[in-house]
Amino acid sequence: MQSFNRALSHMHLLYAHDWVNVEIISKLTDQAVKEKMERDNSHIEVYNVKIGAVGPVPIAELTFNDVPYLERGWCIAEMQWASTREGEDHAVPEPPEQFAKRLCQLKFTHRSDASAVQELQEKVFREKTGRTTKLRFDKLPPEQVHILCSALQHYPKLEMITISRTKLQPTGVAAVLRCRAVLAVLVNCDLRDEEAAAMQDILENEATAVKQLEVGRNDNMSLNASKSLTLAALKKNVKLLLETEAQDRELGRKIGKSIESIQDLITVRIDGQSADEARDILASTLSQEVPDSQVMR
Repeated sequence: MQSFNRALSHMHLLYAHDWVNVEIISKLTDQAVKEKMERDNSHIEVYNVKIGAVGPVPIAELTFNDVPYLERGWCIAEMQWASTREGEDHAVPEPPEQFAKRLCQLKFTHRSDASAVQELQEKVFREKTGRTTKLRFDKLPPEQVHILCSALQHYPKLEMITISRTKLQPTGVAAVLRCRAVLAVLVNCDLRDEEAAAMQDILENEATAVKQLEVGRNDNMSLNASKSLTLAALKKNVKLLLETEAQDRELGRKIGKSIESIQDLITVRIDGQSADEARDILASTLSQEVPDSQVMR
């Protein structure tokens, strides 16, 4: 029992370790499968209280736990620990104050485990967020974007954040620009004029740690919104990479495939355009004269 308790108090290390790949099997065994295993007198290796050790136990003698995976306290805790790793993930670790609020809704075989889960969740969250430098998220559902907005402020050493295939909404992009990352990369995040306006507002009116902002493969931002965001980045000395795959040929021609700007350096790359055309496009976008030396041929 002492060994079990020691292992239990450190089991979070397995789930939260950056070198461990966590596979989640959230679907419970079908009733038909369980019934067949009982008929076949199948056994499974588990801890057997009768012999005080791990050994084969008939399936029919086990008490099945039919509580859905996402309602189980320890399972949710394990998912929380796994989400603190630096690798690409589809879930954001919850700040302890948020996790504590929904802990009462989760089910435990032993209710006394709830306090242990809460303490471990906060311990792992503080330790991991306190030293994490890179974050990557992919395909975050809306409820995870909400958690992201409150979680990002807990990463004091964050240097880079990459988010892909996620509908961030204005609150999401604002949270990204308010975090401590120097490099922010948003790819296929369905950024529209509303999100552009939120980013522009942060750049114009708030301090931001972001020095390079990459908006990759975005096709939903209007020309005017792109212009305004570009100018705001210029004034803030933030390097901006704005990519579009617009089907609208005119928009694609004017914005180009990317606009990069940092301090006094402006470079435009536009597929199929001559240097003179590129310079005219950039001058129109920024409403100013652009020297030939600032256009990439």
